[in-house]
Amino acid sequence: MLSRLTLFRFGAALVIGLAFALWPRDSAYAIGLLLFLLASGAGVIEDVLARRAGADGPGEAALRQAAHRALTLCALVALLLAEPDLAPALAPPLIAALLHDAARASLREAIGIRGARLRSAALSLWRSRLDFVALAALLAAPVLDGPADSALQPLGLALLWTSMVATLWEGWRDGAAALSFLRRRDAPGRFGSESGSSRDPQAASPREERRESEFGRGR
Repeated sequence: MLSRLTLFRFGAALVIGLAFALWPRDSAYAIGLLLFLLASGAGVIEDVLARRAGADGPGEAALRQAAHRALTLCALVALLLAEPDLAPALAPPLIAALLHDAARASLREAIGIRGARLRSAALSLWRSRLDFVALAALLAAPVLDGPADSALQPLGLALLWTSMVATLWEGWRDGAAALSFLRRRDAPGRFGSESGSSRDPQAASPREERRESEFGRGR
């Protein structure tokens, strides 16, 4: 069920996008920065409350992750609208995030029907934090202006590209693990050959087992 904090983050993402599309640049940046910081703080509070409750199901976790992605993508699109000169620096992280989300959704569906699910790795948490810091810096730069502008914008772009590299690495790792998992589950004879040998001819190598450790069994 959607909590109020999750709903607030979805609403903040929508308002940020509309602010940059409809309002003057200075007002859009001020409102966008305020909403982004509030929504980011709401996300941190929501994660802490979910961990303390200890009853966080995959559905609730997926909704929180969706709210985070909506906030990140709307902020990126808003920055592209406001700063077309930064398109070469902002477009690749945006495209990488969209491709990652689409690929992860496909992987989740493919392994879900076989009784497994993707686990949230520590890398995802750090990538989310990088996104928040990077976008907060980019939104704050025009508001603060002066020397802060010249320092915050390069910092935000550097962190955003670092997050993009982490996104690509996470996507490659999840894809490799999923393909290994699906090949083993769908391969004929994985329960032994007709000669009666008990050895699984499709047994995973140690490297594949490490990759498949990213999956958890569905309940």
